[in-house]
Amino acid sequence: MSLRINSLKILNSDFLKLVTLILLSAFVFFRSLSIFFVGDNLDHIDFAWQSLTDLSFHYFRPLSVFTLVIDKFFWGYNFTGYHLTNLILHTTNTLLVYVLAKHCFSARAIAFVSALLFLLHPIHSSSIYWISGRADMICTGFYLAGLIFFISYKNSESKRAMLYSLACYLLALLSKEMAISFPLVLSAYVILNTDKAKRIRNVVKATWPFWVASGVFVGFRLATAGMSSLTGTVHTNLEVAHLLKNFSVFLGFLMIPGGHIEIGNFLKSNPQVFVVFSFLVLALLLLLAKPIARNRKLMFCSLFILLTLLPVMRLAMRWYLYLPSVGFCMGAAYLIWKLHSLNSHWKKVAYFALVIIALTYSAFLILEQNRWLKSGQISRQVSYQIAEKIAQENIDKFMLLSVPAEYKETPVLIHGLEPIVNFRLRSEFDYNKLVEIKSLTQVSIHGEYEPAFVRNSVIDSISSNLSLSSANSFFIFPEQQDIISQKAVIKVGTKISYVTHELTVLELNDAGQAIKLSYFIKDSTWQVFEMESNELKSLEPLKIE
Repeated sequence: MSLRINSLKILNSDFLKLVTLILLSAFVFFRSLSIFFVGDNLDHIDFAWQSLTDLSFHYFRPLSVFTLVIDKFFWGYNFTGYHLTNLILHTTNTLLVYVLAKHCFSARAIAFVSALLFLLHPIHSSSIYWISGRADMICTGFYLAGLIFFISYKNSESKRAMLYSLACYLLALLSKEMAISFPLVLSAYVILNTDKAKRIRNVVKATWPFWVASGVFVGFRLATAGMSSLTGTVHTNLEVAHLLKNFSVFLGFLMIPGGHIEIGNFLKSNPQVFVVFSFLVLALLLLLAKPIARNRKLMFCSLFILLTLLPVMRLAMRWYLYLPSVGFCMGAAYLIWKLHSLNSHWKKVAYFALVIIALTYSAFLILEQNRWLKSGQISRQVSYQIAEKIAQENIDKFMLLSVPAEYKETPVLIHGLEPIVNFRLRSEFDYNKLVEIKSLTQVSIHGEYEPAFVRNSVIDSISSNLSLSSANSFFIFPEQQDIISQKAVIKVGTKISYVTHELTVLELNDAGQAIKLSYFIKDSTWQVFEMESNELKSLEPLKIE
């Protein structure tokens, strides 16, 4: 009898639930350890030490950068090690979600479902699979730890817990700036857990050290980086319509488990559908506002989402949702638990809903993982071919006609072409001369990757038309800040100028994306190549003589 009782205790224990989450994380994500370097991974790794001392840069994330220094010390250029660190970070955050939800709801079942949904939510793929995207995970870890310590302080009045919470907040700020929302979340928690008569006094008493810390941090950043520390280079669009659109996009990313790319392209091609969808989302929020306001727990989850999104509302990026998704997952878990509590019939519905959600999340997460693995394969393949050509012909300045920058919106060689190729030259060809490497155009691939995804129609010796042959693919311009921040829109006739060349948009698809360009080469010192059937061929006739 005692053995049976002990077995039941173990089955219901926190320990078993946490071990289950760890094992599930290892099972779902182990393939991500094989993703090759993509995007600006190597650029961030190689310049991590320099970044630590650059106080004038608009991003100040010394703690996140320092993890790359530590990884490089242990792993060198073994990409598996960096992905292992990312996996450990995400698993740790999953366990912290469990602890936070248990504090908020006082129920192990809700805590476990919250952590399970957080572990598997497909929106986290960029943060988990992208080495350079770990800042969101590190920030979230300290953010959640700080919130847990703060709740402990409110329950026990322990000054030590308060100091721990403040320390975690400062560490979160040093990981990523969006942690600046922390005092707002604390204030929301105090307000929702205090009688009306004492709310203002309790909020001030409990949160003033965090507001002071926020003021000191903002003052420090203004002194070291000026206004760019608040706006960055792309966080500049403050139009109300733009902010509302981004908010609806964020909500869509949280609620729709997969297919974001296809849905996004459909909405771009059919703006009237987007308007209707936005009004429906707004109407749904208004309908739910009163029931949510009456429920303190759901209100906290909703405010957590909104307040953590405030610092990043100016630019809709998937990885910004890593932290806000905590509130979404806890709220969803609470609703499933409420359904489970109604009667035996609804209990079965709740279990069924949980299984369907978990399986759906897992399926889309695996699909995202496959995309990142494919991106890594393309990055490895293309960078090797370029490095091999450079080593064979001793080229000093290499330009690729069109580079696969993205594969189904996962980074391939966007921003990172030169560092990755020079890394391959050093490590595999013993070629230590630093080579200048650029791309004339960059393509977001949305079909099967084909080396010859550009049709080239020669106009004269220095210019040509480029039309994409791969279905649904389009040209992107990642260095154009106005386009990224959506302050400028690409149109037929738009000219985009670089030091080495100039591009002119000739044709757009239904979603407003460039599918045909003309280019003009300004600098005759660059040797231009194009990829054709897995072979690099020189475009000598297109050079200025």
